[in-house]
Amino acid sequence: MSDLTALLVLVGAAIALLYGIGRALKKREERWESDDWRRKTPTIKVGNALLEIQSLVDPGARAALEERQRERKEEEGEGDPPTAGDSAV
Repeated sequence: MSDLTALLVLVGAAIALLYGIGRALKKREERWESDDWRRKTPTIKVGNALLEIQSLVDPGARAALEERQRERKEEEGEGDPPTAGDSAV
Protein backbone atom coordinates (compact mmCIF):
# COMPACT_ATOMS: atom_id res chain seq x y z
CA MET A 1 0.00 0.00 0.00
CA SER A 2 2.82 2.43 0.73
CA ASP A 3 4.30 1.81 -2.73
CA LEU A 4 1.02 2.86 -4.32
CA THR A 5 0.85 5.98 -2.13
CA ALA A 6 4.42 6.92 -3.00
CA LEU A 7 3.67 6.43 -6.68
CA LEU A 8 0.57 8.63 -6.48
CA VAL A 9 2.52 11.34 -4.66
CA LEU A 10 5.27 11.16 -7.27
CA VAL A 11 2.77 11.35 -10.16
CA GLY A 12 0.98 14.25 -8.46
CA ALA A 13 4.25 16.13 -8.00
CA ALA A 14 5.17 15.54 -11.66
CA ILE A 15 1.78 16.84 -12.81
CA ALA A 16 2.11 19.92 -10.59
CA LEU A 17 5.62 20.57 -11.92
CA LEU A 18 4.50 20.27 -15.55
CA TYR A 19 1.51 22.54 -14.88
CA GLY A 20 3.79 25.17 -13.32
CA ILE A 21 6.20 25.03 -16.25
CA GLY A 22 3.30 25.36 -18.69
CA ARG A 23 1.93 28.41 -16.86
CA ALA A 24 5.37 30.02 -16.80
CA LEU A 25 5.82 29.46 -20.53
CA LYS A 26 2.35 30.84 -21.25
CA LYS A 27 3.09 33.96 -19.21
CA ARG A 28 6.40 34.42 -21.00
CA GLU A 29 4.69 34.05 -24.38
CA GLU A 30 2.10 36.68 -23.45
CA ARG A 31 4.84 39.05 -22.34
CA TRP A 32 6.76 38.42 -25.57
CA GLU A 33 3.70 39.26 -27.68
CA SER A 34 3.14 42.55 -25.88
CA ASP A 35 5.31 45.57 -26.54
CA ASP A 36 6.05 46.19 -22.85
CA TRP A 37 9.30 44.21 -22.92
CA ARG A 38 10.68 46.55 -25.59
CA ARG A 39 10.22 49.58 -23.40
CA LYS A 40 12.05 47.96 -20.52
CA THR A 41 15.18 46.88 -22.35
CA PRO A 42 18.29 48.96 -21.75
CA THR A 43 19.68 48.26 -25.22
CA ILE A 44 18.19 51.47 -26.60
CA LYS A 45 20.17 53.52 -24.10
CA VAL A 46 23.34 51.62 -24.94
CA GLY A 47 22.72 52.19 -28.66
CA ASN A 48 22.22 55.90 -28.09
CA ALA A 49 25.39 56.04 -26.01
CA LEU A 50 27.34 54.40 -28.82
CA LEU A 51 25.85 56.83 -31.35
CA GLU A 52 26.84 59.69 -29.07
CA ILE A 53 30.44 58.46 -29.06
CA GLN A 54 30.37 57.91 -32.81
CA SER A 55 29.01 61.42 -33.37
CA LEU A 56 32.29 62.81 -32.07
CA VAL A 57 34.01 61.27 -35.08
CA ASP A 58 31.22 61.21 -37.66
CA PRO A 59 28.85 64.22 -37.89
CA GLY A 60 26.25 62.09 -39.71
CA ALA A 61 25.82 59.97 -36.61
CA ARG A 62 24.75 63.08 -34.69
CA ALA A 63 21.83 63.55 -37.09
CA ALA A 64 20.83 59.90 -36.64
CA LEU A 65 20.88 60.28 -32.85
CA GLU A 66 18.79 63.44 -32.94
CA GLU A 67 16.28 61.77 -35.27
CA ARG A 68 16.00 58.77 -32.96
CA GLN A 69 15.42 61.00 -29.93
CA ARG A 70 12.79 63.04 -31.80
CA GLU A 71 10.90 59.88 -32.82
CA ARG A 72 10.95 58.58 -29.27
CA LYS A 73 9.55 61.86 -27.94
CA GLU A 74 6.75 61.73 -30.53
CA GLU A 75 5.89 58.14 -29.57
CA GLU A 76 5.78 59.03 -25.88
CA GLY A 77 3.63 62.08 -26.59
CA GLU A 78 0.95 60.07 -28.43
CA GLY A 79 -0.34 58.47 -25.23
CA ASP A 80 -0.59 61.68 -23.19
CA PRO A 81 -4.03 62.65 -21.95
CA PRO A 82 -5.42 65.95 -23.25
CA THR A 83 -4.74 69.04 -21.18
CA ALA A 84 -7.51 71.14 -19.67
CA GLY A 85 -7.37 73.86 -22.33
CA ASP A 86 -7.47 71.51 -25.34
CA SER A 87 -11.18 70.63 -25.36
CA ALA A 88 -12.70 70.50 -28.84
CA VAL A 89 -16.25 71.78 -28.48
